[in-house]
Amino acid sequence: MTNNEFISCDICNEIFNLRIQMGNYNIPFNIVCPNCSTKIKGMYNLENDSSERLFLTNAHKVEEIGESFKGYCVELSAEFPTKKMFYRDLSSPGKMLEASGFTPFLRNLTFYPSHELATKSVQNSMRFADFFKEDWDFLYAYFNLFWNEKYDILFPKLEKLISKIETSPINKVNNKMDAAMSLHQILVTATGLGSVLPESSLTEYMEIAKVIGKDTQIPDSSILEYSNFLKNDFNNIEKNALDVVSSFSKIYNQLIPVVALKNSSVLDTIDKDEFGIMTTNFEELSSFYAQSYEWILDNIDIVIGLNNAVERGDSQLCFNKKSLDDLKLLSTKYNKLDYLKSEEAFSKPAENLKNRIRNAIQHFSREIDYSTQKITFIDSHFLIILLYWRNSIVR
Repeated sequence: MTNNEFISCDICNEIFNLRIQMGNYNIPFNIVCPNCSTKIKGMYNLENDSSERLFLTNAHKVEEIGESFKGYCVELSAEFPTKKMFYRDLSSPGKMLEASGFTPFLRNLTFYPSHELATKSVQNSMRFADFFKEDWDFLYAYFNLFWNEKYDILFPKLEKLISKIETSPINKVNNKMDAAMSLHQILVTATGLGSVLPESSLTEYMEIAKVIGKDTQIPDSSILEYSNFLKNDFNNIEKNALDVVSSFSKIYNQLIPVVALKNSSVLDTIDKDEFGIMTTNFEELSSFYAQSYEWILDNIDIVIGLNNAVERGDSQLCFNKKSLDDLKLLSTKYNKLDYLKSEEAFSKPAENLKNRIRNAIQHFSREIDYSTQKITFIDSHFLIILLYWRNSIVR
């Protein structure tokens, strides 16, 4: 079901039709008035019972105009791709039918090979958002018990929780290792975090994890040495990691349509000139990107040390003949990437870490057009023009 609202720009009185797909989440949006270039921000409230649903900055609500409307239309949806701003004429029955077309919900069904896949993909992509809205605080409290060694409280609570996970290999929490494995399994499965990533990515990470399994030829002394080297800082590393996940949850609702399309391998079939996402806020997305990137660089020493232990039998010896201690002497954290060799056991391909788009986002060199949903990233060498929701978000 869609709902129509009409708003007027406070500066030039341009009228806009908001065509809102009703759903499960609040819908934030940004509009740049084509007439006076004023940025209009808004929120359509769908999560809380309230007599007032529409909140606006630089615009105000006007009485429904209905069939007399001729002007700009903005589609809004938290779950589905929407048409970018277009001109809508409701002045005659024929034009009204032509101007209305599919709702975002019905149109989304046409993007997938089957209606069943469309429904399943969107529902899977919503699991992570739903968990954070309802259960994240409880899970974070369990991690907090673990970090503070309150095992007598934690263990029975964890056992009760993992008993609800059919695929869990653990049914009794006897020690710290059982608790750690249970918490991380819950983080990947029960939260829906696994549904955010393509299945191939999860498989890849699991295969990498198996390198530390019992059947490998890793010298035990190297792993033990490196574990002792890390143990004093590991709780803080994990706390910061969960803070990054929590920050991700706050912007994730903006990404639901992209995650659903990408994980069903249909993202590249969408006409990016016509369809996009009106709910994204680039400032929020870029802030999260910077936070997560900093966390990766702060902790990439772990990956380098594991590579050293597996490939060279010495956690301190890097492939470039330098020592892990040399990382502390680098002028910038970004130079740590030179200590990663992509072919080695724990190296995730570093192409997405080494790129000028990252520099542009970090240094705020960009121009944003909310109407076309294009971002121009600028660095000292060349311009990179990206469609807003196609590349900048997915990367």
